[in-house]
Amino acid sequence: MMKSINKKLLGMFLFMLTSTASHAAFIDYPVPPEYSFTGSLEITGTGIGPVPIDLYPASGDFSFTYLDKVGTGFNSSIYSTPGIYNFDSTPDSVFPDVVNLSMTLNAGQIGLRTFIDWNQNIFDVLSVWDVTTIGDTTYLTATDVDGDGVRGFSMVSGPFAGNNIIIDATIVTPIPAAAWLFGSGLIGLTGFARRKKQ
Repeated sequence: MMKSINKKLLGMFLFMLTSTASHAAFIDYPVPPEYSFTGSLEITGTGIGPVPIDLYPASGDFSFTYLDKVGTGFNSSIYSTPGIYNFDSTPDSVFPDVVNLSMTLNAGQIGLRTFIDWNQNIFDVLSVWDVTTIGDTTYLTATDVDGDGVRGFSMVSGPFAGNNIIIDATIVTPIPAAAWLFGSGLIGLTGFARRKKQ
């Protein structure tokens, strides 16, 4: 009877040992080729740049959620003067080497350099946008910052190292209600003046 229990215990132990080992292997997590989210970003600043928006130089903070982890952008800087901008990357325990980051702005483009804290991992993000304004809407369309043939910036550190981050934005500038009221009042007065003339 004792040998039977020992065999069963040994068999259960070996089963648990082999089943645990089979689950200890790394599992690839498939990352979709594009993940997008929407949100709002408030940027304030002074100065006037050569593009249609008068926010430069400016800085702002923003936040987003990805994989149930909140990411926060901080110490963001926006550039509008054409030229080449160089930065040193932020080292961390996984990527301790400082890497030179560079972005080139041409006329009519805006650049962004921000730090993102995502799940206690801080990493650099660059973006260069082509600016297009149609009516009251301004479109910021990401360009290929690092010359790898993919729009956006291939991150050099942080949890998404080697993946491109592509940031596009749409800025709608609403016409204030007072302007609508004033404009409709002028149209009404024009109609009233015509009737009075007749």
